[in-house]
Formats: sequence, C-alpha cells, structure tokens
Amino acid sequence: MHQPDHAVTSSDTASDATPGTTAPDGPLRWAGVDWSWTDHAVCVIDETGAAIERFTVRHTATGLARLVTLLHRHNIAGVAIERGDGPVVQALLDAGLTVFVIASRQVTALRSRYSTAGNKDDRRDAYLLADVLRTDRRRLTPLTVDTPATLGLRMLIRARADLVKARVAVHNQLRAHLLTAHPGAVGLFHQLDGKISLAFLTRFPTPRHARWLSGRRLAAWLAAAHYTRANTRTP
Repeated sequence: MHQPDHAVTSSDTASDATPGTTAPDGPLRWAGVDWSWTDHAVCVIDETGAAIERFTVRHTATGLARLVTLLHRHNIAGVAIERGDGPVVQALLDAGLTVFVIASRQVTALRSRYSTAGNKDDRRDAYLLADVLRTDRRRLTPLTVDTPATLGLRMLIRARADLVKARVAVHNQLRAHLLTAHPGAVGLFHQLDGKISLAFLTRFPTPRHARWLSGRRLAAWLAAAHYTRANTRTP
C-alpha cells in the first residue's frame, strides 16, 4: 500500500469530507486500531469524539474477521492505524474500509494532547488514532492498494535486506572468532567473507595448519587458487 507522509498538525471541523472518499449514511463514526504482534486494541468514536465501543481482537484470521465485522456494524467512515502494510491493513482494505496511516512518531508527539503522562497505552492510543482521524483527516490521504508488481518488488527488497543483515551478522561473528582463535587470518585478504578468504580458512583452519605456509608456499597456493597479489592485503 502507498502512504504519503503528511504531518498532522492542526484540527479541522468534523463536517468536512475527506477528499476522494464518500461519507456513509447515518452518523459519522471513526475507528483507531493500535496494532501489535498478538492483539489489536480498537476504539470506535462518534463525530463528537465520544467513545462508542472499545474492544480487542487477536492477531488471527478469526480475530481479523471479527474486527472487520464490528467495524462494518458501526458503519465506519475511516480507520486509522500506525502502519501501512501487513495482515491487519490488508484485511481492512479487502473489506472495503477506508484506511489512513498516522505514523508512529506522530502518535508519540500527540500523546501529550490526550494525556499528561505521555506513556504508551494501547487503549489510549487506539482512541488517539480515531480522534486524530476525526479532527485532522483532511490532512491525511487514504491508502491505495499496490499493484501485484509493486508487491512483488517490495517482497524482493525485504528479502534482500534480510539476507544482507544475516550476512553482516555472520561476518561479524566470524571475525570475532578469528581474532581469538586465528588472528593471522584477519586482514590477510581484502574481504574476510570473500571466496579466497573462505578457501584459505577451509585449507588452513588453525594457526598450526597455517604455519606450513612460507612466502613461496603462500604464493604457490594463491596461484593455484587463481588469486593475484594485487588483491591481497599485506598484514
């Protein structure tokens, strides 16, 4: 889903319509969903800002179905949430609900507007999201559904980021181990996790094995491994 980064800074009247959306028949009602990994706190408010219903749903298929059913029962005009993707957002969009994203940093900044404590509270944050949507929705833009190509690209980017993170972690772990057990191998080659470095560690896994090497033997081994001196860092 695509979400523009609009700041919520001031209030608008509740009678103004959100561009690109149609208000439902009957009294206006708004919802806020405080997302988490296990449970989602939900608050439904009316056009005056009074809480009509508060409930919690589990992060399961059954829980999300119950969430959608209850929101439709209230004829919600819009739903505010802190993230723009994931199963919760997808379930809301699939159900035909209009979803708005209010960034976490904005929620943090707005907590003092509703409580002097300013602490994280799921129920309070769910109300905060709903009420900010009620008062400031003209400054927000509804989420739009991404195309399959965009979804596929986003999945590839996330997969690559995960792989890079895992590689960096393994590299750091290998370096820390070698600094203790085999320090001579650290800095011998340009990249510790490069092909030639890993081949060297496979052939000479301990300092005892590496003592077999002399200047000529190292040069011969590098030549056999098709590695040039220009790519070798001098220890």
